Amino acid sequence: MDTAKALLQGRASFVTDAGRDALRATVLRSPLAHAEIRRFDRHVAERMPGVRLILKGGDLAHLDLLQSPVLLPGFEASIRAAGRSALAIGRVRHVGDPVALIVADTEDQALDAAAAIDVDYMPLAPLVGVEQALAEEAFELHECVPGNVAFRASMGGAAAVVDGFARAERRVALRIRHNRVAAMPIEPRAARCVYDPKRDCYLFDLPTQGPAMMAAALAAALKVDPSRVVVRTPHVGGSFGTKAYPYPEYLALAQAARLLGQPVFWCATRNESFQSDTQGRHALTEAEAALDDSGCIIALRIAHHVDLGAYVSFMAPHTATHGLISAATGLYDIPLVHVTTAGVLTTSPWTDAYRGAGKPEAVLVIEQLMDAIANETGQHPVTLRRRHLVGPERLPFRTASGETFDSGDFPARLDEACTRADVAGYRARCDAAGARGRVRGIGVCCWLDVTSNGPIETATLRLGPDGLSLTTGSQDTGQNHHAGFAAVIRRATTLDTDLELTAVTSNALPGGGGT
Repeated sequence: MDTAKALLQGRASFVTDAGRDALRATVLRSPLAHAEIRRFDRHVAERMPGVRLILKGGDLAHLDLLQSPVLLPGFEASIRAAGRSALAIGRVRHVGDPVALIVADTEDQALDAAAAIDVDYMPLAPLVGVEQALAEEAFELHECVPGNVAFRASMGGAAAVVDGFARAERRVALRIRHNRVAAMPIEPRAARCVYDPKRDCYLFDLPTQGPAMMAAALAAALKVDPSRVVVRTPHVGGSFGTKAYPYPEYLALAQAARLLGQPVFWCATRNESFQSDTQGRHALTEAEAALDDSGCIIALRIAHHVDLGAYVSFMAPHTATHGLISAATGLYDIPLVHVTTAGVLTTSPWTDAYRGAGKPEAVLVIEQLMDAIANETGQHPVTLRRRHLVGPERLPFRTASGETFDSGDFPARLDEACTRADVAGYRARCDAAGARGRVRGIGVCCWLDVTSNGPIETATLRLGPDGLSLTTGSQDTGQNHHAGFAAVIRRATTLDTDLELTAVTSNALPGGGGT
């Protein structure tokens, strides 16, 4: 099915469509950023009309969403990742931390029961931001994470950079705060789960960026063989990274479906999404460049402190380390670089990959540093950048951070941008604006986005009487993969026929890395 046509014509199918025949669930969440749960009383709520089941943290203590930390290949790093139960046990650590799952015949009945649950919280001090969490007097959010630092990573030539700074004629430093952002897909997170007792199998309908990855992670958390979890993904109304990972609500939903023997459906409200989806960006970066006597960068060092939120999400260590350093030198020839990263726990919703997964943060750092150097040395910002850009005659070029540029003419693109923006005529425009009482500005940025390192992906292509049928684990979340795949197939096969892109199910293929 052509995704664009299906969406425009109202023929697309989403997870909420699969939830019509299921019991309804809602989640009771913490209103506090940090608190001890002193009492949880569900007796009144359990006797309310339509209520089938109320689960609290202790009912799912055997399930751990974070079975194993993400490895950091190529980095000197170790991860202290505190586990995360499906529902909070004893303590809540951010606003929106799930405390209970309520299942009823209707959504209104589930919401009424949630309001009747009596939870007594004893407020505790919060940890707001990395500076507060790293302070000497700060308490530890998780006992197993000393100093609230879940991991420290180092990459690049530390000794060589130290030597570069020792030879420097001048140094330029800056400090950047990356504000926290929250993804807001048109379709909020939703889930439907059915349990098959004969095969001890869980079937999930989930909006994902790749059902194979999701199924593997859920199987590990549920402590069952991967063959016992099947994830089916219909159309997805946007993701931006946030639907790529398993969440605690999915585990609670699976437990409810197993206990009740019926399908159970849950859909987040917009406010729930804001409080419980993975968020992005939040970090504090200190960067410093060593310059030679001509004002060129000879060494760069970056200290990156990432606010992970209350828990270590799945790709967060990779985003904070490889995602950042892969673009740390931008499009420039900077011979020496050393990057250190600290992943810090705070009483905020967890963060993970969002729209670029660390690369936008790197671009912001190197481009603001370029402007700071231009201001410090009296060079024009465009001239400084042109001096550092890797020229086409040097390709393929391996950067100090380990990436390889295989093609491109970066100086020509910068010159073209300056011509189109009429940089030469800027001063006249600025003076004319000033005469009218206006203020005019101009800026330049050489943007670099590094492609992912290629997930393992499989696909099947079948030719039948009605045309071609393609099944792949690379999930469309708004990009219209149908059009792209159709173009590739037509070019590769010379077949000019209709293409059917089938719904993605985790067990339909040997494996997949997702979008």
